[in-house]
Amino acid sequence: MKRLFKYYIFFFVIVYSSEIFAQENLSFDFTLKYNSRLLWAFRDDKTGLIDKNFHTIIPCEYDHIENFRHGFAVSYKDGKKGLITMTGKIILPNEYDEIEIVSAKYFWLYKESGKGFADYTGKIIIPCEYEYIDFFRGRYAWTWKGGLMGMIDFDGKVVVPNEYDLIEPFKGDRAWCYKNKLKGMIDMKGNVIIPNEYDNIESFKNGVARAVKDGKEMYIDANGKSAIK
Repeated sequence: MKRLFKYYIFFFVIVYSSEIFAQENLSFDFTLKYNSRLLWAFRDDKTGLIDKNFHTIIPCEYDHIENFRHGFAVSYKDGKKGLITMTGKIILPNEYDEIEIVSAKYFWLYKESGKGFADYTGKIIIPCEYEYIDFFRGRYAWTWKGGLMGMIDFDGKVVVPNEYDLIEPFKGDRAWCYKNKLKGMIDMKGNVIIPNEYDNIESFKNGVARAVKDGKEMYIDANGKSAIK
């Protein structure tokens, strides 16, 4: 009798569990395996994520969700992209034209207004206001805004304002810069060492360089002061 009762209980649990599983499964149009623990879920042409017990992790409210990279996935909603975690946490809202996952900590952001940068917490380090941002080399990156070149650091602080036609690569802590076709020099902190008022400045030799200003030839030192060769 006891054995029969145990079989009855076991059968009841199996049937009851199957009914719950079926009811949960019926709440989705179909599912696809993502990994051993998770499944993509689809309902009314929307995508979400559920666990193997059909518990909702990410609700079916996205037009599409890309595969996860470094624990993050780009989500699509109403023609815009956002960023979510594998636990369903929204890191970035769906308001971007493009999101590029650079690493487990940083992301490039793109809007019509320009390119920006965010970290893994969703903090906007660089607002989407630059036409282009070069890759960071060390702590610094070149930026372009309004067709003019500048430089920012890894914290998003403007080091060199976007007011130069061209800034050459730094040699040491100084770089040649051009503004309105006139040549000058800045340092790594954005300080103007030699103002942009020279038609040309040749390379320095023994601390002195030949320069041309308003068509007149002269010599200047590394700080832009008049010098004698």
